[in-house]
Amino acid sequence: MVVNGAAPFLPEEIITHILKRLPVKSLIRFRCVCQHWKNLVKNPSFITDHLRHSGHHNPNLLFFHTSYQRYYTAKLNLLNCEMQVRDLQNALLSDYLWAGHFKIIGSSNGLLCVAIHRNELAMPPSSVLLWNPATKDVREVPRSRTIDSCKFIYDFGFGFNSSVNDFKIVVIDNRVRIKRIGVYSLSRDSWKEIELKNFREDFLFFDETAVSSNEAIFWKGIGGEEGKGVIVSFDTTKEVFTSIPWPTDPALYTSTSSFVNLIVYKDKLAIFHSRSDGSLWVWVMEEDIGSSRERWNWTKKFFGGHYPRMFNCVGTIWRNEIVIVGNTETRGKEGSETHLCLVNLTTNEFKMIDGPQYCPAEFLNYVESLVPIFNIHNIEEP
Repeated sequence: MVVNGAAPFLPEEIITHILKRLPVKSLIRFRCVCQHWKNLVKNPSFITDHLRHSGHHNPNLLFFHTSYQRYYTAKLNLLNCEMQVRDLQNALLSDYLWAGHFKIIGSSNGLLCVAIHRNELAMPPSSVLLWNPATKDVREVPRSRTIDSCKFIYDFGFGFNSSVNDFKIVVIDNRVRIKRIGVYSLSRDSWKEIELKNFREDFLFFDETAVSSNEAIFWKGIGGEEGKGVIVSFDTTKEVFTSIPWPTDPALYTSTSSFVNLIVYKDKLAIFHSRSDGSLWVWVMEEDIGSSRERWNWTKKFFGGHYPRMFNCVGTIWRNEIVIVGNTETRGKEGSETHLCLVNLTTNEFKMIDGPQYCPAEFLNYVESLVPIFNIHNIEEP
């Protein structure tokens, strides 16, 4: 655009409109163009706009493998919207991973929460990190009395709360009965201990894999004298726990060989169930997860079967696809092939993806972002 013979320029809103569509790697380079662009890339409003655009148009699937070897090379990969698989660079974590194991606790708004174990994964971590792979920033979380007191069994959760504009980490010392619960706040950069209320502590056990949605963190749990399955919810605003019953659908309990895990479907809590016969099931909780009601409404959203692979891993939902690991009928025999498999929730279409040679252990939805880990400013949920 040229005005009165002056040098051509673009209006500010057009520049911002273009830049928010660029990958983080390019934006980091463009900080050297001028002071204005440097300030723009660090602006909380721009970071939120970029995150919102990336989340809608460029979602990635992160999958990784946990090794039990003594000397460990992290194996993390990303699957993008073009169905291309690439390695996730983790060179900056080498000082933490040189002789240990890692566990990705969760993914939220471009940040990963990572537990580093110097010995075994079953033992409490020696370090907890917040990592933005796109900007390559790593922050070590302060030590927690809750983590230091754990001897063997513990559970983690990680999520972002837009109401209080904060990332939170939850750690639970879960030896036979729950001993301690610690909550870390990134905005405060500190831990605090909270009490577990409304539960019989001696009968409550959590599953170590948690999911987060709508300002809450969820685990599979067992509670009550009869040891019935429940879903344990942690409200990251009020910092209180509640329990949610499982669906009453008999289909969830009739298979002796299956995988069941919690997932997020369209920002709602859901249950994913895969069976050894190749069938897949998804139940979605339709009620407001932040409310306290006597009855929870579960709806069966998907059922599919007779796929050309046997599934041997819990999965997740990425875009509109169920993602899961599948292999041939010769599972367990030497030479059987393993593939990443996608099942479309709308069309029921099945396809396999050429992936890494190893079998991924876990999947997480991930989006590149400029979200800082040292000062979160006013980042909003995309």
